[in-house]
Amino acid sequence: MGIITKIATDFAKGYVSERGVKGTMEDAVSLMQGVGKVGKKLFGSNEDEYDSDEYDEYENDEAETNSFDKKTWKELCDGIEALKEESNYVGALKMLNDYYRRFQVDLDYFYFYLKADILLAKYDDPGRSPESDFSCKTEVDKAIEACDKYGLEADDDELELMTYELQEKFESTIAKVSYWRKMRSLQDEIDALRDPEHVVTTSKVNDVLKALELVDNFWKEESTAEDGSVYNIDFLYLFKARIYNAFFFYLAENKQELDALSDEQLSEFFVGATDCADKVLAFSECDDKTDEEFLNRRIPEQIEELKQLRCGKNTSMHSSSSASVTSEEQEYLEEIRACLDNDGEISSRERRLLDRLRKSLGITEARAKELETSVNNMSDDEKEYQEELKACLEDGTISDRERRLLDRLRKSLGISEERAKAIEDRLLKQ
Repeated sequence: MGIITKIATDFAKGYVSERGVKGTMEDAVSLMQGVGKVGKKLFGSNEDEYDSDEYDEYENDEAETNSFDKKTWKELCDGIEALKEESNYVGALKMLNDYYRRFQVDLDYFYFYLKADILLAKYDDPGRSPESDFSCKTEVDKAIEACDKYGLEADDDELELMTYELQEKFESTIAKVSYWRKMRSLQDEIDALRDPEHVVTTSKVNDVLKALELVDNFWKEESTAEDGSVYNIDFLYLFKARIYNAFFFYLAENKQELDALSDEQLSEFFVGATDCADKVLAFSECDDKTDEEFLNRRIPEQIEELKQLRCGKNTSMHSSSSASVTSEEQEYLEEIRACLDNDGEISSRERRLLDRLRKSLGITEARAKELETSVNNMSDDEKEYQEELKACLEDGTISDRERRLLDRLRKSLGISEERAKAIEDRLLKQ
């Protein structure tokens, strides 16, 4: 065993004796976080793939064995951790190879241990493409095999235990990645089925029934832990509630489809949606207030709206532009005002974005038109204020005296400061 390998081994064993094997897994490799880009400054980084599996020995340079100590080892681990957090796994692997070039010639157990840790982080990265699953898995497997080999050669029980822990983490990550992939595939299929703009099967009703069935089947297969307990039950019902939400949105815009449903069918959908909302709120405290409002308010509102439409009545929330608006409608109104405040018009690009927002908020097309009309059309009082404002702006400025008179006029007409400012801003941009 060379002097550098011996120092690294003694250092790691010190961790083992103090922290235990599991602690060594967590600390000896990463040590501490929050170093930022210090690793890049110390060891350099390269965004291109490192071609060879291991490093090529320098032909003329001697390893800096005299400079190696715990501090430089810690700097390496900190730098690698920083690059891992940035998802720069290529840079982390190059840093590891550069370090071993600088300080020692022989590869050892800790080289492959750190390499396996980097590759495991890469394999565990949810942003990675599915196409790279096999190659990532193969790379990790090779690195762990090398750890096993070097651990056996060293005849060190502690190193063998560290390798065992590494293998356990790898197996756990394999299961986790597999779960992610199935979830994403399921999400894509369900998104297509719940899309209110398209019918995938024979009817939207069948789309919804199939989507709900997919969720139930997935949970039966994937959500049972080894001890038989079921987890993430609140997510299951939230997922289903969003399917109902999209379907109710579809029915509100397609009254023929609504009328084609029997009373029993419609009632079953209402009961299913309400049950999902109640169960999410019961199982989870809903840290996301948007989810809480969606379940507590939006689902019941949609059900009431469909009941009214079913009876041939206009819903109270849609009866006029002056009716009280929901939080979703208020958000949509604010975006409309922002678009109009620029030049008084909504561009084609803005229109597309508004339409996407409308759908995500569950607002029908008819209601969106009502909301836009309420913003775009000025009242007679607002028109009067605008005419006086135009007169004051003829010379390009508004004097203090004119500003006081305009403010008095605004108050007498019952126009808010925000609305007056929006009218003025629009005039200034014309």
